[in-house]
Amino acid sequence: MSPNYPVKYNKDVHCDWEITARDGYKILLTMVKMEVEGEKTSNKAHCQKVVIRVSGAPRPEYCGTDQSVFTPFVTKNNTVRISFLTSPDKVNGLKGFNMSWTEVREVNEMSECSAPNEYMCTYTKLCISSMLRCNGDANCGYLDDTDETH
Repeated sequence: MSPNYPVKYNKDVHCDWEITARDGYKILLTMVKMEVEGEKTSNKAHCQKVVIRVSGAPRPEYCGTDQSVFTPFVTKNNTVRISFLTSPDKVNGLKGFNMSWTEVREVNEMSECSAPNEYMCTYTKLCISSMLRCNGDANCGYLDDTDETH
């Protein structure tokens, strides 16, 4: 979440977050809301005053107000770095962004995710904590909301 979200962000901000999951796990990142300056034209983002950078993401930079450009994805390892930078010059100061993360394990068989404290997502085959079921947030990944419907 950007500083002060959902209150307007300021100019000259540089924030870095590093999220680390347990060994053997990865991180599922989902953009809940994105309202920052900039725009996406064709396949390229024009992020001149404000930029969100996510290590290992399908795109190197994100900006604008269309959070659908950020497809939820699972990291390649157990760490991810997220950066939020605003220009030292004047910025409009929109709301910023809100991103959620979930510690996940990729599994092939139901038997690999069968402990009482685990839940296996139906379509993505991600193993998540059973405490995340029916919590109001989709924690199973892209086009899989089975943790909220079962």
